[in-house]
Amino acid sequence: MSAAAIIIVIVVVSVILGVYFSKKTCPKFGYKCPAAVVTPPASVSSGETPPTPPTPPTPPTPPTPPTPPTPPTPPTPPVVETAKTENKRGPVVPPPVDTSKADAETAAAKARFTEAAAKAQAERDAAIIVRVQADKREAEAADRAREQAATQARQQAEAADRARIQAAEQQAAQARQQAEQQAAQARQQAEQQARQQAEQQARQQAEQQARDQAEREARARQQAEQEAQAARARQQAVTSQSFGGGGGGDYAMNCPSGMMKNISGRGGWWVDQLKGNCTDGTTLNPVGGQGGGPVDTADCPSGYTGVDVTYGEFVGKLTPKCGGAPISTPIGGGLGSGGGQSGSFDCPGAGKITGISGKAGSYIDSMKVTCSG
Repeated sequence: MSAAAIIIVIVVVSVILGVYFSKKTCPKFGYKCPAAVVTPPASVSSGETPPTPPTPPTPPTPPTPPTPPTPPTPPTPPVVETAKTENKRGPVVPPPVDTSKADAETAAAKARFTEAAAKAQAERDAAIIVRVQADKREAEAADRAREQAATQARQQAEAADRARIQAAEQQAAQARQQAEQQAAQARQQAEQQARQQAEQQARQQAEQQARDQAEREARARQQAEQEAQAARARQQAVTSQSFGGGGGGDYAMNCPSGMMKNISGRGGWWVDQLKGNCTDGTTLNPVGGQGGGPVDTADCPSGYTGVDVTYGEFVGKLTPKCGGAPISTPIGGGLGSGGGQSGSFDCPGAGKITGISGKAGSYIDSMKVTCSG
């Protein structure tokens, strides 16, 4: 309750008591009692509102302060009775009312109220301070708890990171070790394969060289034998008579180690050119001129055995024999200067023609055959 309310209550009670006591006492005088005059406090009588104590600041969430003690009700001021007397000399003047005691009690009540309000405000302030300090301590404790939790989480994360890094390093080390082992095995296998290939190539080269050497030696022996046979054959060779004239220059067409299996050339009225092939693969260079037309006779794989010849100033016609019989295609026509005489020669026994020799220029002037013995 504010001080103004208390003062108003006191004034109202005083008026009521004054009226009551005036009704009880005034009849003994035999006339109407004058109304009691009560002087209100200076603040009330002057119409001014008593000062209101300042409103304390509202705390954020202050605890409910204890209820301040209710100030005692001030005693009712005594009713001042004024006797109404007749004064023939003039109007009755009431005596003045003494309000000092009521004013003192009102001031005391206001002081007690102010003191109680100040005490309550102090208690509220203390409670707010206590609450603020408690909140601060709780906030600091919460901050410390959060910091501790964050530190623990950071430590756990760092430990997990270290564990992952260690595991990754171990895996990397194992992978490197496996890779090195695989590389070493691959190198060993490659070296072994290289050695094996080198050894195999060396063996193959050696075998090839040995085969080549054996083949060369075999060919050398075969050639030597063929040369020996040719030498023996030449020693045992039989040469026919010369067919033809005496012009031209000397020529010789001899197989080195085999027999003549083909005699061809060019011819017209007479034999213009002769050439041949041997069973040992030798090709004999042509002799004579370029007249007439080309003539290719049939091969005799085992070697010719003789010839039939028509001749005059030149060799007019040549027909080789295979197996003792003339082949179907002769060289030359045996006409003109190539005709006039006929001759025939067969190699004795199993002999075969190994060469033809004689004289030639623009034509085949003369010829004779040599047979192996």
